Amino acid sequence: MTLNFEQLKNQVFNGNTSKMRISNLRKILRKQKIDALVLQDVKDILYLTCFVDELDSDNAHVLLITKDKAILFTDSRYYNAIKSKNKKFGQQLKIVCASKKNISVFESCANFLNKMKNKKIKVALQNSFNAQIYLFFKKKLKTQKLKLVESPVKKLRAVKPTVEINFLKEVQKRSDFALKKFISDFHLGKTEIEYAKQLDSLLQVNCPGLAFETILASGPNSANPHARPSTRPVQVGDILLIDFGAKNIYNSDCTRCFCVGEPSEEQKQVYDAVLKAHNKVKASIKEGYPANKAHNLALKVMKKCGYKNLMGHSLGHGVGLDIHEAPNLSPFNKKKLKSGNVVTVEPGIYLPGKFGIRIEDTGVITGEGFESFTTLSHELAQI
Repeated sequence: MTLNFEQLKNQVFNGNTSKMRISNLRKILRKQKIDALVLQDVKDILYLTCFVDELDSDNAHVLLITKDKAILFTDSRYYNAIKSKNKKFGQQLKIVCASKKNISVFESCANFLNKMKNKKIKVALQNSFNAQIYLFFKKKLKTQKLKLVESPVKKLRAVKPTVEINFLKEVQKRSDFALKKFISDFHLGKTEIEYAKQLDSLLQVNCPGLAFETILASGPNSANPHARPSTRPVQVGDILLIDFGAKNIYNSDCTRCFCVGEPSEEQKQVYDAVLKAHNKVKASIKEGYPANKAHNLALKVMKKCGYKNLMGHSLGHGVGLDIHEAPNLSPFNKKKLKSGNVVTVEPGIYLPGKFGIRIEDTGVITGEGFESFTTLSHELAQI
C-alpha cells in the first residue's frame, strides 16, 4: 500500500515531536555541561523545530537552546510563516526577527546571550559555523566561555523512531518503482547523461526531488565509484552501474548493476563476490555490532573471493534528512550500531579500465538484525 506523504509528514513533524526532541537535546547538554547551544545547520534546526515547510536550504537562521529557552533567530523572509507555524504548535519557541533591527541573526543571538542573567555560562557553537562567524561570537560574547562542538543533534537524528522509519521506507519504495520502470523501458542507443535524465524524471514523478546527483556509469566508467554521467554511449557488454535516490524531506539510496547483453565470466565472478559480501554483512549486523567490524567483514569476504583492497570507500552511511549522516560504517568508526539506525550496506569492487560492481541497500538496524527497505532484486540482470 502506498502511504500518503502528507499524513506521514504530519506524524513526524508536529508540536509534540518538537517538544520531545528539544527535551532530549537538553538532557545531552546537561551531561556535557553546556549551558547554551547555538545551531546553524538547517537540517538540525528543522529536526528540532519541525518547521518542515517554513525552512529551506538557506542558512538564514540560528537556533539557541538553553536549559529553559528555545529561541529561533531568523529574518523577514521567513518570520511570518515561522511565527504562524509556531503558534499552531503552541508557541513552544520564541521567534526573533533579526532584520527588524537591521542586524544579522548572529548578532541578534549574541546580544541575547550577553543579556542573560548568568554571564559566566558555557556556550557551545556548532562546529559547522565558518571561522569568520566563530571569531565574531568570540569577540562579541563578553564573559561567556565559548567552544566549538560537534552538534549533539546529529546523535539524536541517528536513531529513528517508527514514524521516521515509515517515511524513509515510503521514499525508498517509490524510488525502487522508478528504477523498475526505467529498466522495463530500457533500449540501447543513448548516452549515460541521457539515461540519467530519463531516470531522474521517473524518480520525480512520485517524489519532488533527488537525494543526490544520479550516478549512472557504464563500462570502464563504472570503475569510478562516484562517476558522473558522461556523453559515453552505453554499449553491449557494459556493466551499467546505477546509484540513485529520491527525496521527499527524507532521502532514499540504492545501487544496482546490470549487464548490457550477456555478462562475461569475470563480470559474473566479481558480481558474485560483491553479493556474497553484501549478504554476509546484512546477515551479521544488528544492535550492538561495531560499525568498523561491518566494514572489515565485507573486505574479508571479498578478499576470500580473490579481490583484495579494491573497495576504497566506506561500507555504508546513515540516511535521513541528509543523504549522508551518522552513523558511518567506516573502518574508523568503532561505535556500536543502535536500533533505529538507518544505514546503507554498499560493498563494491572496482577494476580500473574494466568495470565496477556495487550493490547497495538501505535499511534499519534492529535488535534482531538488518531490515532492508529496498525491494529490488539482487541478481545480475541482463538488459
